[in-house]
Amino acid sequence: MKNFLYLCCFWTASLLFSCSKSPNTDQNTGKSSPELEKLLSEQQKYANNKQMDSVLILGLKIREQADQEGDSLAIARSLLPIKGEVDAANQRKLELYLPGAIQYFRSHGRLYDQAKLQASYGAILATKGSYELALKELLSSYDILVKLDSLGPRFSVVLNIGNTFSGIGSHDKALLYYQKSKDLAIQLNDSLKMSSAFLDLGIEYKASLPDSAIWYITKSAEFIPLSYRSFLALKVDYSMAQALSVQGKNGEAIAIFNRILAESAKRDETEGMAMAHRGLSTVYAAMKNYPQAKFHLEQSNKIFTEIGGQDFLILEGFPEAIKLFETFGDYKNAFTYMRDYKVKNDSLVSLRKQTTIHDLEIKYQTEKKELENKSLKEQVFLERIALAVLAAFLGALLYFYLARVRLMNERNKAYFSLMERYEESSAQFKRSRKLEADAEGQLLQKLYTYLETEKSYVNPKLKVDEVALAIQSTQKEIAAALKKNKNQNFTACINQFRIEEVIRLFNDLKYDHYKLEVIASMAGFGSKQSFYTAFESIVGVKPAFYRQKVADDLKAKNNVIIAN
Repeated sequence: MKNFLYLCCFWTASLLFSCSKSPNTDQNTGKSSPELEKLLSEQQKYANNKQMDSVLILGLKIREQADQEGDSLAIARSLLPIKGEVDAANQRKLELYLPGAIQYFRSHGRLYDQAKLQASYGAILATKGSYELALKELLSSYDILVKLDSLGPRFSVVLNIGNTFSGIGSHDKALLYYQKSKDLAIQLNDSLKMSSAFLDLGIEYKASLPDSAIWYITKSAEFIPLSYRSFLALKVDYSMAQALSVQGKNGEAIAIFNRILAESAKRDETEGMAMAHRGLSTVYAAMKNYPQAKFHLEQSNKIFTEIGGQDFLILEGFPEAIKLFETFGDYKNAFTYMRDYKVKNDSLVSLRKQTTIHDLEIKYQTEKKELENKSLKEQVFLERIALAVLAAFLGALLYFYLARVRLMNERNKAYFSLMERYEESSAQFKRSRKLEADAEGQLLQKLYTYLETEKSYVNPKLKVDEVALAIQSTQKEIAAALKKNKNQNFTACINQFRIEEVIRLFNDLKYDHYKLEVIASMAGFGSKQSFYTAFESIVGVKPAFYRQKVADDLKAKNNVIIAN
């Protein structure tokens, strides 16, 4: 099961790259928009704190926004902080952006960043079984890092080149690159790198030299750093169990596989569970324990299929499954696996395999008739279950729909109440403008009269000193009067007039096709954000909701007039 380590191939590439500082760290060719720069800065902080879930989630948001803005730089930069273990689903999302990001860094001469992403892309391609394309990216990354004399990042690329050669069955070349990675790790005196290199050598020697394999795997366990022990220890244990199984020490191998299965289940690591089941199936098959071997094999394939595992990992278990079912006379299952294997891997099916398929088809036909009645009953049973599930689903759908309608009604009721309060307070505010009071009150009346007459508030750059000059007062006097009588500042006062202007425009059918931002600008707001903030603060509801309510009222009023 050499390919189990490939599930961590992307992890190795990105993690070991992250341990070395990029020579191009300060070599940014241009800037993104302020909002994207802020998001990229937040993403880097998450990366520094090793909060990789947040890095991935924020990276997705950055790429979506950068796509809309046509910002290739932001897309490429959002991929650089990713490090650590990345699951198959997120690998597929990253794969969509990596070729474009690599091309961007190549065209801008950012060789180190290009090499980093090529290493990650090559590792992802290898996990899919696209070994030729993976080698192209990995070897290109390796050449760049040799020119840059970057030993640390070069180690991870060499290790993944070895993994790729191992995946295509090139044992000698795999060992060559694993030895190079071991030498680099020793040169760097890095325990994490040494653990990874020794582990790969042990896995590669497993079939040909089991004693050497156990020695290398044991050495790998000695070098695992404490901070990575929970992650790498499972990989080391898995490889050790395989090597023990080759030596015929099945009891010890089963104990280790069961421990891996329990720990993977506890951490919800589905790929680890699938591989543990596959390892147990192999050991039980060697012990001639067919029920246990079949159970664990089916569990492994079921998990891989459910999580959308890579095709090469699913196909890897097919020959073993076919042999297992044939050995114990279960020709129906043997034929099913052989047929699927033929469809998925037709280019590799030899004449001998085709002959085997033909023989299995003959044996299968003898069992088929006996199973037809049983299958029909099972089908009816499953159909009933499906109908019951469908009915339950529709019931849940109806429940959530009614709950949503109820919540929307409650929200609208609350919004209408807030709108009524605003209209009352607005009317009271207008009345209070005409009341004479003390000196401050008279100054405010003068201020309000000026604003109503001149409509100077529609100027988004209106300053308090301009108004003070117009009404023959001072900035301090206006501020003091507003503070004493209204407990507000000049900006809040102006925004109140602007909101009244917005609502007036809402009630004018001439402007019903204008966008909210345009109406806000006509009323004097300088930005979309300041308008939305002021409206919700003063009125209590969102401007879109208020406008819709006004439109509905106007429409109802017109219908009444037409009817009369």
